[in-house]
Amino acid sequence: MFGHRKASTSSNGQHQRNGSGSGNGHSFEPSSSSSLMVNRSQLKRNGLQPNKRPRTDFLEKLNIYRSWLAEFDDDEKNVFIRELLSHSGTSQIHLLSSLLEPRLHQDCPPNCQDPFASVPAPIALLILGYLDPASLCKCARVCRLWRRYANEPYLWKKLCRTPRSYRLSCAAAEKKHLEQFTDCDGVVLWKEAFSERYRLWRNWYAGRCVVRTFEGHTQGISCVQFDADRIVSGSSDNTIRLWDIRTNCGLGTMTLTGHSATVRCLRLDGNRLASGSNDFTIKVWDLSVNPTWSSIACRQTMIGHTNFVRCLQMDCEKIVSGSYDRVLKVWNIENGQCYGTLTGHNEAVLCLQYDGDKVVSGSADNAIKAWDLRSGQCVMTLHNAHQNAVTCLQFDSDRIVSGSLDR
Repeated sequence: MFGHRKASTSSNGQHQRNGSGSGNGHSFEPSSSSSLMVNRSQLKRNGLQPNKRPRTDFLEKLNIYRSWLAEFDDDEKNVFIRELLSHSGTSQIHLLSSLLEPRLHQDCPPNCQDPFASVPAPIALLILGYLDPASLCKCARVCRLWRRYANEPYLWKKLCRTPRSYRLSCAAAEKKHLEQFTDCDGVVLWKEAFSERYRLWRNWYAGRCVVRTFEGHTQGISCVQFDADRIVSGSSDNTIRLWDIRTNCGLGTMTLTGHSATVRCLRLDGNRLASGSNDFTIKVWDLSVNPTWSSIACRQTMIGHTNFVRCLQMDCEKIVSGSYDRVLKVWNIENGQCYGTLTGHNEAVLCLQYDGDKVVSGSADNAIKAWDLRSGQCVMTLHNAHQNAVTCLQFDSDRIVSGSLDR
């Protein structure tokens, strides 16, 4: 802002120039009792051309603003600056940028140096590795060197994998998520991957969500699967419906009919869908579709269970299903043939999961069993694992986590 300099006065009360020479300043005679003297260097430094004489009314208003600013607290000054910026053009923004640069470091001691300029890169990354995501982003705004370090993939990979808050629920979900951020050379863009994960994490904790309603079934919905584009639902109306997750619209060509009883379980994998029903059958559907034609159809119907099909899981080669008939069956997904039956539960099989050659199942007999698909044998039984039916479970290489009606 313009410097405030007190004008000198002669003995007869007339205002005079402050300083010797005719070109070192300007004298003004505003209507207010105070006057403002500004020299050429001040004018140039504050954005006015030295040969341009400021208007008297402008200087009076400037004095008023200066007196107001002197009375404002920090919060009020922040509001004032934001308001000032909202009314500034490009030239004012450039001026502000040039004035700010020297002011940013005015409180630094004379021997102040960038600490990262004198340490090896691995040490700098080790230090930055202790920061949380918000602090790391702030470091990237300090200078070019700090930005280069803060954008190192190593730091963002560490954030993705070390804090459990940012990790996904299972290895399969982790792998699927990272595939979205892998370039054509197989390099994972760790910062972009973490950014998306952090956004989801914040939304979960803040409770931010978009609620959408899909209507179309005529009876209760018994099972749901979804991917990035579609929701698939099975119902007691014996049908399966597919919905466009982006538009909330039911896709008219994607109402799948064929089961003669309630659809109890679904498994979606790309354009392949498997469904199990109270009609004792399992169906495999092809969901391939493009703008001009659809090949949606039931490709296989698997018959073999003697009671309701309650749960199933599939991969590219096989389907494993569990039923109220107390057995698990293993099916060839291409020809629909059953090539294995796992017996041992005393009540309905309500849940299962498999990974490779291992299958774990939970039953209404309160037990959990582990099976080896290569031999078809039960390799472990947790008798009375719960005090009531086991309704859901997940496992990894070390643990089984189960849920039950015993609460």
